[in-house]
Amino acid sequence: PRMGLVVSRADLRPPIFFIGVAGFFVASLAQHVAHRHLASLKRGTCGCEYQLPRHWLFTRVSSSPHYTFEVLLYAFLALVEGGSLSAWLAVCFVAANLTVTALRTHAWYSAKFGAAFQARWAIFPGL
Repeated sequence: PRMGLVVSRADLRPPIFFIGVAGFFVASLAQHVAHRHLASLKRGTCGCEYQLPRHWLFTRVSSSPHYTFEVLLYAFLALVEGGSLSAWLAVCFVAANLTVTALRTHAWYSAKFGAAFQARWAIFPGL
């Protein structure tokens, strides 16, 4: 009998799995960077004074890039999971929920900061 590691074709993961894993880690890192930037903006003795985010994620991606990357996290998880209907429905739910929140945040930034606020998109670049 032949000894050693035997890997069958059935044991191999499809390339989309690895794209999902890599994408998940990139989106996770980007979301972390956005959250750290937001946390750094707290000022005042109570931490309740707010400043306009100026990090490139907020000016070039969207006014709420942490929401953008949250949706991407779920999309990459759906790829890793194999793309079942329930996984994609979860992505749609998260996208819809965070889009509403991002639109409100976008409007708040615009009202609070006026012309200084220049983000063009609320959550998804180009939309």
